[in-house]
Amino acid sequence: MNYPVPNFGVDSEIENVKASIKGAEDSLKYKWNPVEVDAGKIIEYPHGRSLDADMQSSLKSLSDTQSQYGTWDLVQLNSDPQWSSLGKPDGWYEKQVKANIVQYRDPKEDGLDSDIVGTFSSNDNATRELQSGSQSKSWTHPYA
Repeated sequence: MNYPVPNFGVDSEIENVKASIKGAEDSLKYKWNPVEVDAGKIIEYPHGRSLDADMQSSLKSLSDTQSQYGTWDLVQLNSDPQWSSLGKPDGWYEKQVKANIVQYRDPKEDGLDSDIVGTFSSNDNATRELQSGSQSKSWTHPYA
């Protein structure tokens, strides 16, 4: 088929990237010359090296927790759109989770920070005013 394809010029994002690169080159007084790398020359990072302290700590914490509470079964709780046409992998199962309503404690009784108690109080007042339909005070956002 031979049909005309409209040419709207270079996309604005491409122009923005070019301008950004030029600005960086000018400010650094350095000309960036990217080169394509042969796929055979891509650096393969060494395997078998010891993990850093954060990873070692995380893995120890996971191991300690699993030894105390049992192995984790990773279960997906919601649908995943990536499987809409491919289906779920073999061995995947979904666990039904019972929904519980959590009754949170009263922050004033918990002795929370006064800022938090004040925020809760302001929220309660605003909720009451909005639900009653009459706001006692009106305000506009300072940047609106």
